[in-house]
Amino acid sequence: MTTYLDQAQTGIWDVPASFLPASYFQGITAAGGIATLLPPQPVDPEIADRVLDRLDGW
Repeated sequence: MTTYLDQAQTGIWDVPASFLPASYFQGITAAGGIATLLPPQPVDPEIADRVLDRLDGW
């Protein structure tokens, strides 16, 4: 599941962070799956292919 980048402000932190509403991955869990979160980052297409080869979505 792809996440989005936003500013996180909590405690002493005020940094960019990746987010995904909990209800999104809770739905995957409820269906018996394991959610894999992908942060928004630049990545080499070959590396992306290797990561995606290890995932199975139905």
